[in-house]
Amino acid sequence: MNILEQKTENGIGEIKVELTWEELEKEFEKGYRKKQKNVEMPGFRKGKVPLSMVKKQYAEVVQAETIDSMINSSYPEMLEETGLRPVAPGEIKDIQYFDGERVEYVAVVELKPEFELADWQSEKLQRDIPEISDEQVTLQLEQIRKDKAIVRERDKDENAVAEDILTVDIQKLDESGVPIIGDKHEDARIPLNENILGENTDTQLIGVKLGETRKITSTEESTDEQGNPVVGKIGWEILVKKIEEISLPDLDDDLAVQVSEEFKTLDDLKSGVKKSLQDQAQYMANQRLSNRMIDKMIELHDFPLPPTLMAETLERLIDSHKQQNEQDHHHHDHDHDHDHDHEHHHHHNNDHAALEKEYAPVAEKQLKWYFIRDKLIKLNNLQPTEEAIDEEIQKYADRSGRELEQLKLIFKQGEMRENLEREILDGKVMELLRNGFKYDDRTTTLDELYSQSV
Repeated sequence: MNILEQKTENGIGEIKVELTWEELEKEFEKGYRKKQKNVEMPGFRKGKVPLSMVKKQYAEVVQAETIDSMINSSYPEMLEETGLRPVAPGEIKDIQYFDGERVEYVAVVELKPEFELADWQSEKLQRDIPEISDEQVTLQLEQIRKDKAIVRERDKDENAVAEDILTVDIQKLDESGVPIIGDKHEDARIPLNENILGENTDTQLIGVKLGETRKITSTEESTDEQGNPVVGKIGWEILVKKIEEISLPDLDDDLAVQVSEEFKTLDDLKSGVKKSLQDQAQYMANQRLSNRMIDKMIELHDFPLPPTLMAETLERLIDSHKQQNEQDHHHHDHDHDHDHDHEHHHHHNNDHAALEKEYAPVAEKQLKWYFIRDKLIKLNNLQPTEEAIDEEIQKYADRSGRELEQLKLIFKQGEMRENLEREILDGKVMELLRNGFKYDDRTTTLDELYSQSV
């Protein structure tokens, strides 16, 4: 085998290869002898047909099969000799047979993009510094009180009061008070402090008793045929099936002990709540920073992507979208009879062309980051050390409560090991970027982090 020509352009390599007649003749001979073992002809037993007759009868078939086999077997040798590292299976084209001389073919391979890393360390990114307010701590403490509340069902002669929770059947009525077919909830829970059915609807339910049916009204915003906002009156017929009295515990040392053994006083609980909120906010801020760093690295590097990998990545995204759509559709159909009081905005867009257009930028972003990440790993010699692997396995053991030695066996090899090493490398790449970028720090709140993550 000889390399006759090699050229690379826009991530595509084309290599012209020659198979010499000496190589071909040797393999043809092997092919004829293999064929001879199975040939039957009149006057000859199976396997005893003269080789000259086999060559005359089967020359075209044997030579075609042999050439095909030799091209396949020479492909890895060609890659080794050229030093090329394709990112997808190659394509063979322009096969030419010169009888008595040689065979030539062209291998087309998609290569890992060649690019230099930009001067990313000179770039400045916004970095969120979360601060937890006393108000956020207070809100969380109130939620803890609700979680620890004592619930008592009211008797049939007791009236509902604010803060109670009703279990009801709800029938929606039109403006004339006629029930709307199909718009009914059964066993819905309504806290009498949230007005979940509309403004001032809770006050209309204060005083109801078990088994009572009460009609209430509210308003509903919609649009007319011209798209103008319209406010209409709607009604609800409520059948009360259960009334629960909610007694919140006092915010004191006893509550702190109930929450966790690590808390001895209310101040301990407040400090624990604040730390938990701070950790949560910091995690979200770190995620946002990671996304900004990745986006900036992609923005700084422009290079062509291998078409086959791009197509495969796009198809995986589209398949994932369709599977999720099917699951959502299944859940929607399952819940349809139980939840009718909403507009159905469920969108099932399975048009392939539309999905390709929607997900092409996502696929491009994923692939670009894959190659940039790979470049960062190689240039900085990042590796998942045994020490780092042991640390991660220990964390798994601490979180799951499983035996450390058992987890070490699970993560010793195979897919679990590969995933663990990938996670460690991801962490090292993010640490490298965090330490390299410059920052414009900005104080932010937990609420802002939540709103920006939606």
